[in-house]
Amino acid sequence: MIMIRNVLLPAGKSFKKVNVIFNETIQQIGPNVQADESITLEYDFSDCIIIPGAVDMHTHMLQGGKNDAKNLSQYTLSALKGGFTTLAEMPYISDKPLIRTQDLDYYSAIINKHAFCNVALWGQCDYADYPYHLNRIYELWSAGVIGFALTHPSSNHLLEDMSYEDIMGLFDTIYDTDISFAFQGFDGEDNVTASDSNNLLIEKRLIAIRKLLRRLQDSPLHFIGINDKVSIDLLNIAFRRADLTYAFPIAELIPVITRFKQQGYIKDETFSEYVKLLFDSMKNGKLYTLSTEVGHEYKNADPVMKLAYSGYPEHLLQWSVPWVFSELWKNGRA
Repeated sequence: MIMIRNVLLPAGKSFKKVNVIFNETIQQIGPNVQADESITLEYDFSDCIIIPGAVDMHTHMLQGGKNDAKNLSQYTLSALKGGFTTLAEMPYISDKPLIRTQDLDYYSAIINKHAFCNVALWGQCDYADYPYHLNRIYELWSAGVIGFALTHPSSNHLLEDMSYEDIMGLFDTIYDTDISFAFQGFDGEDNVTASDSNNLLIEKRLIAIRKLLRRLQDSPLHFIGINDKVSIDLLNIAFRRADLTYAFPIAELIPVITRFKQQGYIKDETFSEYVKLLFDSMKNGKLYTLSTEVGHEYKNADPVMKLAYSGYPEHLLQWSVPWVFSELWKNGRA
């Protein structure tokens, strides 16, 4: 057993000084916890803060190649230093998409040998295997994937693109189960007016979100990379009637908080409304998922595709949890 003395535990808007006894899990925690004969190591962490380990809902570290072991070690060590104890990996731009139990075994073996923190895995749907794709989904779900990543347009040349009708058909078929899905992508069919790639992605992604929400069934659905006011507003409303979550990329949160600290709510009414919506969503529990979306750059000539599916730099893993905690909790912003 290990004992940590005098560590600060967040309690409301203040801190409580506690002692902690743990091995693989916390055994005792509190101001009056004392050492006994089971303690083999003891540390004094005066003025340090203890918080729960963070979970990143989706990373894109694995590519199904020879560098997976090295990359996984490097990324998960950074994650552990930054306060993440679990990463949920989506290998959807991989040369080995996770569509069969053999793929799950392949990635699980690498994770068990080379990861420094827990790594859960999202599966994918091989719609080209219709109608047997449903069997694959149930097999993978039973084998332990945490859900299935759906992308449109397809982000992987090895996976057939699923139309929204296909996705809805999938939801309709398995809506009476608790299988989770995550959606990343956009819709290119409607006319949009944005003049730059980032705004174009936001507009096209909003079209996709609206299409999915119109026929959302009971299966939990997670939206990736949501960082604009209109989408947050829409998902906050849908939150009342559906089992959904959405993740705000930490890389996009950094400039928002930095700008807010510089100017507050005063100078820009549109920005102020956006920040209030963001903070209110966090306070009310509608937005409780922040993600690094750490991973590889997506190689594609289309700037919208590249924006939609590229990962963010690895260094975010090392300091994102302390930064978010400091800015949003200690300063009372959320």
